[in-house]
Amino acid sequence: MEICDGMVSHLGTMIAEDGMEPFDSMGDLADYLRDDAEEFVCGNKDRYTDGLLYDYAAAFLCQVNWDEIASVAVSDDASMVREGVAA
Repeated sequence: MEICDGMVSHLGTMIAEDGMEPFDSMGDLADYLRDDAEEFVCGNKDRYTDGLLYDYAAAFLCQVNWDEIASVAVSDDASMVREGVAA
């Protein structure tokens, strides 16, 4: 999930430098990451020449553990969620 790496790095920069508010919970961060990844894949559906490739990409996104990705992101950068939320 290379796309998540880039999204998480970008979010960290947006929160630290651009004034974006931290997420209220890790669940909110997980939802944001999932929605962003789905938008990237589904929003670019016309770029796929093979419908099967798109179907596999969409099915893969359904199987991703977004809570685990959010947890790892917060363990790397606790500023992504409001103080006291990170475990």
